[in-house]
Amino acid sequence: MSQFSRRGLLKTGAAAGVIAATGLPAKSAAKRGGKLRMGLNGANTSDSFDGRTHSDQFMIHMGHGTVFDCLTEVTASGELVGELAESWEASSDAKTWTFNLRKGVTFHNGKSFGADDVIASLNMHTEEGAKSAAKPIVAAITTMKKMNDHQIQFTLAAGNADFPFLLSDYHILMYPAGMIDEAIAKGIGTGLYKVVSFDPGVRCVLTRVDSHYKDGRAGWFDEIECIAINDSSARMNALMTGQVDAVNRVDFKTEPLLRANPNIEIFEVTGNMHYTFPMLTNQAPF
Repeated sequence: MSQFSRRGLLKTGAAAGVIAATGLPAKSAAKRGGKLRMGLNGANTSDSFDGRTHSDQFMIHMGHGTVFDCLTEVTASGELVGELAESWEASSDAKTWTFNLRKGVTFHNGKSFGADDVIASLNMHTEEGAKSAAKPIVAAITTMKKMNDHQIQFTLAAGNADFPFLLSDYHILMYPAGMIDEAIAKGIGTGLYKVVSFDPGVRCVLTRVDSHYKDGRAGWFDEIECIAINDSSARMNALMTGQVDAVNRVDFKTEPLLRANPNIEIFEVTGNMHYTFPMLTNQAPF
């Protein structure tokens, strides 16, 4: 298999979908098979499958888009599509949202996915003592009402037309209700890949789930091995020597050398990340 790398990956769940689940932009019809070895930075010995704590590339990739799913998903092209939610509709003031959940989905332990799992997974972010980066998103929900096993209605404190986009946040992963601690400990999700082994800060090995709802459009590799390589020089060297098939965050100093290697192809992914400089307009000099 030819080597390849990523630069400028989105720090969102879409990044995981691009590399681990969906695969690289295809030059020909995609075929399932093989093993993908990735060298990623952003790993830590304190890493876990608790999406509330995910803050860097390694666990964002391993969590969203591989082992776990969200209700919605932002594709590599920036389009919002349903993931565990098939469709949704809003009231005229965008305060009430009704989501229709995908049927026939199971967690890796065989438990069926439904509305109870959505409610339990969202409540994780606002429970007492929870330290979640997605707490402001979930806190805006005043009520969650289970209409039936595959339909749930959210009422927001204020209208928000972007609510479905916010639910694609890589922190807001779906866990099985009643067994969330076990799911965090073992990595039990509804994603394309289930956990074979996980050594925090070192590596994670995943294998493809059979009969997944994304069959035919994502999950082309049979197995994924993600190796933690936080040092930039070591990560670039691992790619150039064939120890891994893909890396993230290409070192700009090494980029010309990588481009000169005929066995390596660099993909630049335009993202929606932007930097801002907030300024107090009621204070000098602004």
